[in-house]
Parts: sequence; C-alpha cells; structure tokens
Amino acid sequence: KGCGCQTFYLQPIARQAKTNPNKINPALGVITTQKQLDQFFGTAYQIAGPIWSAPMHDLTFVNRVLTHVTGLKGDAKKQVNTWTRIHGVFTAISEELPDVPLYYPIAAMANTLHCLNPKLRSVKAALVNLGYRVSCAHCDPCAVKTDAPPEVMWDIFRCWIKENPVNEKRMIKGGICTKLLQTEPEITAVWEASEEKLPHRTQARRTTQT
Repeated sequence: KGCGCQTFYLQPIARQAKTNPNKINPALGVITTQKQLDQFFGTAYQIAGPIWSAPMHDLTFVNRVLTHVTGLKGDAKKQVNTWTRIHGVFTAISEELPDVPLYYPIAAMANTLHCLNPKLRSVKAALVNLGYRVSCAHCDPCAVKTDAPPEVMWDIFRCWIKENPVNEKRMIKGGICTKLLQTEPEITAVWEASEEKLPHRTQARRTTQT
C-alpha cells in the first residue's frame, strides 16, 4: 500500500488446492512490478498481511438470511430490534462484488488530492463506461469495489479535477497530490450511465420498519 494515498496491490502467497478447497498450498502469484510501485509510491510503501483475498461470504447463507428477515411481518418483525441493520448489511453484502477483496474510499481519495468529492454514482458510471465491474462495499457506503486497477481509479480522479480544479495552494512541491496530478489521464471519464448498466443500489437506506 502506498504511503499517503489509497493505492494497493495484492501479492498472492498461497492458493487453494484444486482437489481439496480446504487445503492451502504456498504459491507465489504474479509479482507486482517496480514500475507499478514507483508510479504511486515513489520510494515509500507499506507491506502488510497476509489477508484472505478469495471470496469470503457464503452467498447461499446470505440470501437465506435475507429471505428469512424480509419475510418477517408485524410483531415478529418488531421483536428483532436490529432488523433494519441486519437487512441493510446483508443486502449490501449480497450486492457487492464477491471476488474483489478490498475497496476504494472515495472521500479518502478526494482528500489525498484536496479536491471536491465526486458523486458515488458518477464514479460508478465512469467505471462501467470503461468496461469495469463495480459495486458498493458493505463496510463503507461511500466506497466502491471494482476490478479496475489503481491506475484507472486515479485517472478517473484526474478527469474529475480537470473539471473541478484543485486550489494551487494545495500543490506542494514533492507532495503526493502534486506527484499524482503530474500524470495526464489515459482515459476519458463519462459521468453518466443508464440505470440498466449501473449496479444495484444498496437497499439499506430505503428500508424502514413497519
């Protein structure tokens, strides 16, 4: 992970055995190149882990809980004091990308660049229009999970800043903001997409107890 910016690369160090999913074999995956590291990290980056990077949720169980909770009515529903929270969290889990372990907090990325926060819907639309998958993250309603690489995420912010410039006082020599914005975006961000293309919006905020 880059020091000072929300950029990370995963380095696989093990994988599940093909014949026994409960067995883990040590195995290095594709090595992150120094060029990728230097683009964001300069000479400073942090190494942490290990983490579980494969799908972690049993979606059969998640959907079964959702079906049960949604089916509660009247007094039965009122007896579950955390009904709204349970429904919201499990709905968000059911809608997020299962094979993407980490997420990008949009507000934190905007804070790194000292720029206005783009709308979450606009970031999702930009990713979808570029051909990437995207969803919300159950642990942060203002973050996105996506299979787009970090380069694309920062390019989307570079496009956003071209339309919403950063105050020149924030462009400190040698700062991470200045370093990231010295690179021109290689993509064109389109901020609108049809409802059919956008991922389902989490139901958590629309759910009320009755």
